[in-house]
Amino acid sequence: MADRVVLGLSGGAGSAWAAKRLLQEGWDVRAVYLQYDEGVDRLPLARQAAAVLDIPLTVVDVTYLMETLVRGHFYAGFRQGRPALPCDRCMALVRFPALLREADRLGAEKIATGHNVVLRGGRLYRPAHSGDQSMRLWRLTPDVIDRCLFPCGTQVSVRAMRDELHGMIQELTPPSEGVCFGAGKMINDDLHEHDAVVPEGPLVLDDPEIGGSMGTHRAAVYFAGQRKIMFTEAGVYVRSVDPLTNTVHLIQREPRYRAARLGFMNLVEPQYGQWPSFRCHVLVWEERKPRPATVYPAERYVVFDRETSLGPFRFFGDLIPGRPLVFYAADGALIGGGVIDSTEPKNW
Repeated sequence: MADRVVLGLSGGAGSAWAAKRLLQEGWDVRAVYLQYDEGVDRLPLARQAAAVLDIPLTVVDVTYLMETLVRGHFYAGFRQGRPALPCDRCMALVRFPALLREADRLGAEKIATGHNVVLRGGRLYRPAHSGDQSMRLWRLTPDVIDRCLFPCGTQVSVRAMRDELHGMIQELTPPSEGVCFGAGKMINDDLHEHDAVVPEGPLVLDDPEIGGSMGTHRAAVYFAGQRKIMFTEAGVYVRSVDPLTNTVHLIQREPRYRAARLGFMNLVEPQYGQWPSFRCHVLVWEERKPRPATVYPAERYVVFDRETSLGPFRFFGDLIPGRPLVFYAADGALIGGGVIDSTEPKNW
């Protein structure tokens, strides 16, 4: 009898390709579609893929968990001037636990997803091809990883996956990016609908010579994570957003940061937490190349190397409170990560 595996089938090309590969390897594949009522409905595509692949499909509703554990946290972050990203939290608190519960119910030891990540020797690695999704998995624990399979980590590219499936499943979507809830609405519209937008407040230029009020803003939430705004000909930069006073602080010169203090931190490889410090490469969310840094796990403190100090705030890319940093070993193995609580300026 073939070993059973529970696969998260999303209606995307990655999970369908993963199912096909697992079947070729002789697994007894049981597909699960995680239904989220406020998200984009891909259930018809998942049903089509399951029918073509001839595998059973179970629908598990995770709407309540998504709303309480992920979406609510996302809105709370914006209210506090900390534009959190929901993907990593969703994986650790909703999607992987849901798949594991279904695996236990069906008597399956393993679960699988369509993530582009390499699993080798019990460790997670960044894939050699494009489309790395390992940064979404930094919150997972070793006991969860021990039960995982990631077939897509061996594939050349997402395009190659789709080409291999072409003619069998016609309308599969590419891997999802960004916020999945809101059913396709713009983030600002979604924030308004859920009262995450605080009313207008003061704009203040922090400058000892010409500083002072620069008027009012429509809502501080629009500045959370922003970089440069054109209130003057040369532009000014967002220094911080103060949720207590609803004030947006601006600065004339680009702020530069070289260190971050973390709030929540998780080590996929717990042995690193036993050391006073360790060297690694740190990936700032939405950047493609990790940067060398030193992590002090007991202090939850990350210091980037001098030649790679990070630059100004912007919506994607640099050191922004509320956003994650992800740690990698020199060989690309995922070590863990943490959520930025505060940043410290460049000072050498």
